[in-house]
Amino acid sequence: MPDDPITIDAEFHPHQSKDPERRVPWLIVAAVVAAGGLFGWLLASPYSADSDEPESAVLTSIPTPTPSPSPIAVISVPASAPSALAEFSESLSNAVPGFTDEIVMLATPPESFKVIRWLPTEQATSAAFSLDRLAEYGSSPVGLDASGRWFADIDHDGILTVHSIPEARASGREREAVGLTVASARWHDTDAGALAWISCGRPQTAPATLTTLNVSDPEAAPIAVRTFEENCQEWSGGAWLERWGDDGFLVGTTVGAFSTTLLVDLDGGVVDVESAASEFATDADGRVRSVIPGLADQEPVADVAWSPDGTLAAVVIDEHWDNEVPKLRVTRLETGQALTEIAEHDAVVFAMTWSTDGRFLIYELWNFDTETGALAFYDTVTNATVRTPVGEVIDEIRTVRSPS
Repeated sequence: MPDDPITIDAEFHPHQSKDPERRVPWLIVAAVVAAGGLFGWLLASPYSADSDEPESAVLTSIPTPTPSPSPIAVISVPASAPSALAEFSESLSNAVPGFTDEIVMLATPPESFKVIRWLPTEQATSAAFSLDRLAEYGSSPVGLDASGRWFADIDHDGILTVHSIPEARASGREREAVGLTVASARWHDTDAGALAWISCGRPQTAPATLTTLNVSDPEAAPIAVRTFEENCQEWSGGAWLERWGDDGFLVGTTVGAFSTTLLVDLDGGVVDVESAASEFATDADGRVRSVIPGLADQEPVADVAWSPDGTLAAVVIDEHWDNEVPKLRVTRLETGQALTEIAEHDAVVFAMTWSTDGRFLIYELWNFDTETGALAFYDTVTNATVRTPVGEVIDEIRTVRSPS
């Protein structure tokens, strides 16, 4: 499974929320985090502006994990920002031994949305695409597809646009408007170029329609999957798209004060969540929540990323309204055993994903007090972490198998 948000809760939608009236402009992501912690969670080790450590380091391996996970001590991150979004003193593959993927990241500084690439043979990141926020005022990002080749956004008029990301250092871009009166949209968890959205009727009080499109095929046409009784007006009984994966579409609906989540298959039928997706369960209030072995009932899952082979889960354990220190736990799903657990007071996590081979967990930390960040690579084989400073907030990370 991929790294999309896993607590699918109509009352609380984690980072990257883009449902009809709940979409949070990324321009104010810092304020949102401070107010509700919806986009990130506190993790990893303390930052220090006085650190004399180098920009990156490989940390000492920890012995074979025991049922009680061992915390990882990580180096402090220098306060100074790098010249690129992120860089090492050597190539990425040499700085992180065993890591061979290309990384594609979506950075969200106040003035733009930027797609950044990092090739394993390169020492530093390079910009591949940028969208000016002022020129696109009111635009709400859908984000990157699974391959990192396309970026989508919904403008203030509800026009869903797909942007083709050129190769690193290439100039120019292509864009295509694919949907009108769109309220919410999601890329497929793992299928490149597969996009789904819920569009409003005309007027907006008319029923909402779920539509899909394979943007990688220039000859493909949009396919209407299902029309809902609900419209796009959440407060009066709306429907919005939470997620699209191999098990189907997770669609949130609200009728009056009652919210629930439906699992819709590719034929448009509503199916039972528990029978279709073993990692999901429906609670007494009709909300879909993830099932993670080894977690106690009192440990709320705020975010999760599954390794590609489905054997490991990286879980952020936190309730955004409490005062407890959130934890990042890497768990082996077959046994429920935790490989490691990390907690930190000062940094929030906006994005995490796995390498294509499932060996590395990559996540971004950001400290709003010091305006410093770090990109961390946790190695499940050595139980060590390598990290380097980043100059901007990252909202999404994708890994792509690099051509040999």
